Amino acid sequence: MTYSKDDFAENWDSIVTNAHIRLRKTVQFVDIRVVAPSATPVLFQTLRRLMER
Repeated sequence: MTYSKDDFAENWDSIVTNAHIRLRKTVQFVDIRVVAPSATPVLFQTLRRLMER
């Protein structure tokens, strides 16, 4: 099977959207008080790295 650039772009959008929804659901289950403040910078660094891809 061959994919055109447009097909890939459409699929990529749905992949990203699904990942965001999954992430949001996961975050809802995590009680923020449980997360140590020291973990916050690491979380932001990780998110920033993911956004740069």
